[in-house]
Amino acid sequence: MLPVEAVIEWKELYKKETGTELSIEEATTRANRMFRFLKTITKPSSSKNFKDLKGGVQNGKKTSCKEI
Repeated sequence: MLPVEAVIEWKELYKKETGTELSIEEATTRANRMFRFLKTITKPSSSKNFKDLKGGVQNGKKTSCKEI
């Protein structure tokens, strides 16, 4: 759980960006949810073979992830 100071800062940034005032309870919920989301998507891969995977767009054609 984020400290109160971080939630207050997030609440102020949210209001500045959206013009919407949130209650401290709603700000706490949203800030913690966003923190967990960002923590999840920025976590390094646990797969040791991740560097051996390829995928995306090559030569204008969409490709799937597969081992090289």
